[in-house]
Amino acid sequence: MIPNKKLKQLAKKYFELHEKLHGKNTQEKREILTNNTSFDEVDDIISIGNTDSIALLSKQCDISDDPAYLENIGAGPLEDFLVYFGEKKQKEIDNLIESSTNAQTALTSVWKIE
Repeated sequence: MIPNKKLKQLAKKYFELHEKLHGKNTQEKREILTNNTSFDEVDDIISIGNTDSIALLSKQCDISDDPAYLENIGAGPLEDFLVYFGEKKQKEIDNLIESSTNAQTALTSVWKIE
């Protein structure tokens, strides 16, 4: 189990990366992403599909209520989690969505569930 403090730090780093990428052109985005592992770290945790995955999604949704950021969470880590584990983890996802209006907003950006 990943410590809560580490999950909060990772959620914060992911949000900060989102902020850095906003408004940048493709080349600038590549340069920023080359020197940052936040997306990879999040992907690794999400792909495990355990309580750490849900806890990280919750922390990510709690970081900000900025619609663009929540769209990014919905079209990124939340969508990935649903694709990987949707039916198996339905109860956990339902609990997250019911407990967080930000998670509900993020869910509206999920469009691929296979």
